[in-house]
Amino acid sequence: MTKTRVDLGNAALERLKKLVVGETPDFVTAQAIDDRIDPLVANLNARQVIYLSDPDEIPDEMFDPLTLRLAWAAAGRFGVPYEQLPDCQPLVTEADLRALSTTAPNDGDVVDFEDF
Repeated sequence: MTKTRVDLGNAALERLKKLVVGETPDFVTAQAIDDRIDPLVANLNARQVIYLSDPDEIPDEMFDPLTLRLAWAAAGRFGVPYEQLPDCQPLVTEADLRALSTTAPNDGDVVDFEDF
């Protein structure tokens, strides 16, 4: 099962204590967190921390650490001090994401067969 970018944004807002579980954010808040998703995913993909081709199909195992990483990235926008987010530090969340992710689809060894 996968989660969507809306799920990701809402979970990050919950971690930032800007949303209560089950609550729907207002348009401005939802847009502010959503605006952080694509640049964050692109950055993590470019640095080969994760390989996520579609933020609307986030694997369950990647969801929690990606939520924490998004919360950290959005903290300043929402006026949340980093000291309140010790579990969201990039060093920790990105190490977790690296362990859970492959750097590219079908990244396995390529074997060339030759005629003998």
